Amino acid sequence: MICTSCGFDNPEGMNFCGRCSTPLSYLPTGIITYLFTDVEGSTQPWQQYSDRMSELLTRHDALITAIVEEHGGMVVRSRGEGDSLFAVFVRARDGVAAACAIQLAILKEPWPLNLSIKVRMALHTGESELREHDYYGPVVNRCARLRGIAHGGQVVLSQVTAELVQDALGEGVTLQDMGAHRLRGMERPEQVFQLLHPGLPSDFPALESLDAQESPRHNLPAQLTSFIGRDEEIGEVAGLLSSARLVTLAGAGGSGKTRLSQEIGASVIDDYADGVWFIGLAALSDQNMLRPIVAETFDVGEDALHGFLQGKSILIILDNCEHLIAGAATLVQWLLSSPSISVIATSREPLNLAGERMFQVPPLPVPVDSAAHEILTDCPSVQLFQERARAAKPDFELMANNAAAVNQIVRRLDGIPLAIELAASRVKLMQPAGIASRLDDSFKILSGGPVDALPHHQTIERAIDWSYDMLDPDQQMLFRQVSVFRSEFTLEACGAVMGTEDEFEALDAIGELVDKSLVRTMPSGEETRYYLLEPLRQYAAARITPEEVVEAGGRHAQYFQELAEGAVPELHGPRQLEALAQLEREHDNLRVALSWGLKTGDADLGLRIVTALAWFWLVRRHMAEAMDWFDRILAVDGGSSSARASALVQAGFTGSVVRHDDLAGCLAQIHDGLARFTELGDEQGIKTAETFEATILWFQRDLEAANRKFNEIREAHRSYGFEWGEAFCDFFLGSCAWFAGNLAESVDHCSRGMAIFRRIGDTGMIAWMGVRLGNALLESGSLEEAMALYEESLPPMADLGDRLGLGTIQMGLGLAAHFHGDTESASKVLGEAQTNLREGGGGQELAWAISNALIDTSTQELLIEAADRYKSGLGLPFEDWVAMICADGEAWRGRVKTEM
Repeated sequence: MICTSCGFDNPEGMNFCGRCSTPLSYLPTGIITYLFTDVEGSTQPWQQYSDRMSELLTRHDALITAIVEEHGGMVVRSRGEGDSLFAVFVRARDGVAAACAIQLAILKEPWPLNLSIKVRMALHTGESELREHDYYGPVVNRCARLRGIAHGGQVVLSQVTAELVQDALGEGVTLQDMGAHRLRGMERPEQVFQLLHPGLPSDFPALESLDAQESPRHNLPAQLTSFIGRDEEIGEVAGLLSSARLVTLAGAGGSGKTRLSQEIGASVIDDYADGVWFIGLAALSDQNMLRPIVAETFDVGEDALHGFLQGKSILIILDNCEHLIAGAATLVQWLLSSPSISVIATSREPLNLAGERMFQVPPLPVPVDSAAHEILTDCPSVQLFQERARAAKPDFELMANNAAAVNQIVRRLDGIPLAIELAASRVKLMQPAGIASRLDDSFKILSGGPVDALPHHQTIERAIDWSYDMLDPDQQMLFRQVSVFRSEFTLEACGAVMGTEDEFEALDAIGELVDKSLVRTMPSGEETRYYLLEPLRQYAAARITPEEVVEAGGRHAQYFQELAEGAVPELHGPRQLEALAQLEREHDNLRVALSWGLKTGDADLGLRIVTALAWFWLVRRHMAEAMDWFDRILAVDGGSSSARASALVQAGFTGSVVRHDDLAGCLAQIHDGLARFTELGDEQGIKTAETFEATILWFQRDLEAANRKFNEIREAHRSYGFEWGEAFCDFFLGSCAWFAGNLAESVDHCSRGMAIFRRIGDTGMIAWMGVRLGNALLESGSLEEAMALYEESLPPMADLGDRLGLGTIQMGLGLAAHFHGDTESASKVLGEAQTNLREGGGGQELAWAISNALIDTSTQELLIEAADRYKSGLGLPFEDWVAMICADGEAWRGRVKTEM
């Protein structure tokens, strides 16, 4: 097929020119059926078999494309990530038949590496806008959201599609009504149907809709082991909570405080209308991080946390307070200033606050010395030993010939849970009598005799000593090395700290420690993560040698520096959400790496990590923490001029979003970085610095200078082939034109930038560009087009978890409804906007939100005034808030402007 644009002779069947990407065929319009597909769980295979996965996905694409075309459909293009496809059909029955045929073909296909490919699919029917050989609008968004709730191997249909095909289903095909489900970013719920066929799986977990996701009112971790004993303790602490708002569970390390607190939380969840929330503090080393970690838990901005907690009935569990005791006490005091908040703290010492009720966590009951075998199984400490022993050796049984030894073990270990678990893990290697004998000898060394009583903290330490002494030297060294992790870690990270790139060597080594209960595992999506209980981590950290600290700590920091820098290009492309999620999971380890840079004076390390994390912090709204790290890292002397220049520029740009009272200081940092880049002759660095310099001019509302600067830089980015930078400039050029009242020019810039961001796959900038473009269309009177863009921007903004962004979009949607005369819808959406803006930031970041709303902020004075007014407005009664936004929107719409 000859391309009319470039003349290239393309093979038959291609929809786009292989040379210039010009469309070669015409897509249908009107009411059509959309099919969205996505490979479930492809991330881990990509990481393990990147060379073969390309081959596999090529086959996946070819198989689906062939079947779609056999059924009269057309594959539009990949939709989002590289393992998803988007196809359209003129007839709904053809789309459903194609989906069924694809699933059957996938099951029969001999995939490389014997991998099991599971593809989730969704079908929806309606009318969308066709632009640049692609479809846009709420119907497309609904189909994408529908796909998002399905599981691999499952095909789901919307109600409208199901009704169209119910009398025209193929042989053996039926539909199962799955009920109404709320979809993320969609106001109207969808009646969902599952396609059934005798040759396809039909048993899937519950659909992952908001109805399923919002049912829990807690974040208590799923427990992989049973909880033994402690019924009396749970009842007693629950009783304390009925009369006191602060209960501290005190006890030695390993006494079971953490697990007991979680079980108590689960037992009283119905007493707290807004749930029970567990917050672990063991990974923190800085008192300043306490309040931000609470805000993270509730997915609100730090400035908005106090307002969020007001009027809410919540039990907060703060675990492992002892190493930050003063800061924890201050935090609890602040939390309890909200009258319906209660707190359980776990610590080795009290917080010493007024009204605090102490509960000393006792050991598990142990049997009497001469207890008969028949009654031993009723004793909780013996039950714990037996269960954990069976985990190590499934055929283990408590019998007459080993009962006395088990009795001796749990008595010798004072009923302390962690000590019993460590001992029980050894039944894989020796009989209980052997364990008892070695334990007894070991404890005699410490206590001075077999009858001396040991304090509990000495008992647990000696129990760990015993387990540690039974490791070979290499296992002991690894146990010490992994103490540098303050949070969970992956197998790859473990290998890096060990100093090996051999994944199997790392797996064997860490597996030995898992088998001995010194390291634990937890499932996390498609991977297994590892962690040490805090008493074990502290024990290992106390024994690591200075040389090992340097080696393991340095490897840890280097690994996470490389991880952060490796994520940077992903943060601006189709795998953005995946990269953001990875950085969020590793945030504690990244903090440890930054602290290592400060501790060792390795300025280059710190500068490179903060530079790499800048966009992650910005998108995830970790702004207070970002600025704290920038300030601390930049205060360290040294580092390469290039690394310092990059950090200065990123610090200035990030600061401009939250430090509106010091834009001059932010600009000075950018100028400092620019001077360094100029001296180095780093053209890319220069253009980045100049781009961010222009954003400061925009924040200062020197719009003429900003417009001139962005135009110059845009051309430079274009000449270098840096598309993202080109579109970023269009984002601000569209805003400059909008403030100047030139709506047509604003739409041109935003449309051009939007096309680039769509091609690149930057979810966040697609959403924010949709806001900008929607504003211009709304102001010009194109209400339907504006609403379609706002609604299209809601799902990606929800995916990002950006509540400030959601609130901004909802302000536009609310005003669109208001201008349309739909007062009820306007009030509802604007109320949701108030909640999201209040809980998503509520501080200086609010200036960014209102800069993207129909409010007159065309000068810096007006921006500051509006930011203060809206910050106060977040606390207004609902009706007054709605009236304020509508009045501002009416005034802005009535301004003098160049009509489109």
